[in-house]
Amino acid sequence: MNVSVLFSAAVFSAFTDSLFFILINFSLFFHTDFFLLFNLQETLHIFHDSLLYSPHSSFTFTIFIKT
Repeated sequence: MNVSVLFSAAVFSAFTDSLFFILINFSLFFHTDFFLLFNLQETLHIFHDSLLYSPHSSFTFTIFIKT
């Protein structure tokens, strides 16, 4: 076999391995961000619903004045 063919095959293999690694990391990063965003959205939705439908849904602010 020719040395240049072996070298080209090694370079191509390293390139495809690097590209595959980048794509896998990107997909995991996207999946993790999407999952966290979904959890945050669900939490806010539950919190919002609990404020709307709870018997004590109105907030009252009390100011304590020291006399």
